[in-house]
Amino acid sequence: MKKYKLIAIDIDGTLLTTDKKLLEETKKDLVAAYNKGVIICICTGRGYPAAKRYIDELELDIPLILYNGSRVRKSNDSTVLYNQVIETSVAKEVYEIIKKHHGTCCFWKNDTLYFNKNDEYAVYYENLTTIKPNFINEIDDELLSNINKFIWFGKSEWLDIVQNDILVDCKGINYFKSNTELLEIVPPNVDKGSTLKFLCDSLKISSDEVIAIGDEANDLSMILFAGLGVAMGNAKDIVKKNANYVTSTNDENGVGEVIKKFVL
Repeated sequence: MKKYKLIAIDIDGTLLTTDKKLLEETKKDLVAAYNKGVIICICTGRGYPAAKRYIDELELDIPLILYNGSRVRKSNDSTVLYNQVIETSVAKEVYEIIKKHHGTCCFWKNDTLYFNKNDEYAVYYENLTTIKPNFINEIDDELLSNINKFIWFGKSEWLDIVQNDILVDCKGINYFKSNTELLEIVPPNVDKGSTLKFLCDSLKISSDEVIAIGDEANDLSMILFAGLGVAMGNAKDIVKKNANYVTSTNDENGVGEVIKKFVL
């Protein structure tokens, strides 16, 4: 059996069930891989406060790739290993574009969540992350500095227009859907795959020694980077098409299936 040294795992739709639970069987399989010397890496679009409850459940000392690759830190150590932010002038431009189109957005700055509107999207995201947002009335350059990512909310068809037309001339950002109603906007050249490469280089691990598991389009970069790219059974078709292996769904311990088949 090929020896894999690191497993990168998305949270929503991958590590967690549809009702946002961490299965005991999944936890057991992750601990077994960890005890065998395999590095478990959580690789998520969530910020640390929104991921913390699930990381705490694992009770493992592991690296965390957060904000779709904008930041890397350890689970048991507040030291930030890698951090990329959107330039203030670019963040201002992005915010003005969103405001021009009367959009709802949030942004993460220094692990704090801010929203421009208190509407159904704010309620949805608070329910998803369990993090209470700060609602802003006025915004200035100071507030728009050191932002790890924006999220622009909207219907899928509208966000397709945003991706393919509205943001195409905006320099200094990267962007992609992380679900049908969320468009993530991050610093340039940042995605899960590039940051996973940074982490692996620092650990002297080759891509061939990596398993990456995910379900959404924002997981594609790490799935393509890894020696074994895995799509969940509930993954988008484009993710399955580009994966080396398709596992069971997130409600059926798909992560554990991969660990048992390729690691244990």
